[in-house]
Parts: sequence; C-alpha cells; structure tokens
Amino acid sequence: MRADLQSYMAAQTSYRADSGSYASSGTRLGQRFYPTREVAVLVVVGNRTGHSAQATHVQHPGHSCTLAVGDGALSIATLKQRRTGAAGEVVCDDE
Repeated sequence: MRADLQSYMAAQTSYRADSGSYASSGTRLGQRFYPTREVAVLVVVGNRTGHSAQATHVQHPGHSCTLAVGDGALSIATLKQRRTGAAGEVVCDDE
C-alpha cells in the first residue's frame, strides 16, 4: 500500500504539471497510475492546491495507509490506529 501511494503521489505531480490542478479521482489520473492487484486507492481530495488519498488491501481489512500533500489537502487518519503524517508523508497502520 505504501508503494502504491508513492506511485499515486508521482502520478498526481505529473497530472498537475499538465493540468494546473491535482486530480479529483483516480480515474482522472488515467494511464499515469494503476494500483497493484488487490490494492484500492481512494482519492479523498484533489484540487488546485493539494490532494489526499487512502490505500487499502483486500488481505488486510481494517488497515490502511494515507497521504496528504499541499494546502488544499485534507489530512486523513489511518483506519486502525488513526495515524496521520506530515505533508507528503505516507503513514500506515502497524508500523
């Protein structure tokens, strides 16, 4: 999940360079980003000034990793341990 969110962050950076805004959904990222098998990445916020997302894995129910970047991002907590991180930091449950 951590690697997926790091790839997601790179895809958002590329998307913003092309469009001037971060993508508001994974679908908008198009071919820039595909999560690995059994991982779901939910874009919570994507706007002109930031983005945030949460990753989950079907084999680890109730656990997640989260990421928030920029002023417009909503800081979200992981599902199990309610952890949050600094801007641009991927945080995960059970670390």
